[in-house]
Amino acid sequence: MMNCDRYADLWLTDFSTDPEEITREILIRPFLVARKGEPTGKRGRPAQRNLVIFRFGFTLSTSWTDAIEELIRGLGGWDEVGRLSSRYSSMQRLIQLTLPIRNSPYQENDFIKAATLGRLADHGIDLGIEFCDHLGELASDLSWPSP
Repeated sequence: MMNCDRYADLWLTDFSTDPEEITREILIRPFLVARKGEPTGKRGRPAQRNLVIFRFGFTLSTSWTDAIEELIRGLGGWDEVGRLSSRYSSMQRLIQLTLPIRNSPYQENDFIKAATLGRLADHGIDLGIEFCDHLGELASDLSWPSP
């Protein structure tokens, strides 16, 4: 099993349909399903809106383009995502990359291929990147030695 420390998520929000209806149309199990007004998450706070998140975990060796493409493949492919987007046209769509960059011993200069960015645009999917702390084994080795 792969130890993932990066994530590509598809967030579907701001739709009036029951989130379970959307999850029944997708091949993979959602990471999170929330109904507006119902308790959600660890704290059990009421959700502000309907939300479904699908997640693909990956590692440093996977390119950002490949992570997005694998997530879309798991959802049934670009055509399936397009059908879902058309059926729920008012739904907001976002691919969110979560990357452990802060305090990372690695230099990450990845990019997303133009063809993938074009497909995201064609389907009205926004792209976001969230940077979080690097918590890997090497994080403790980053302190400077004492003189």
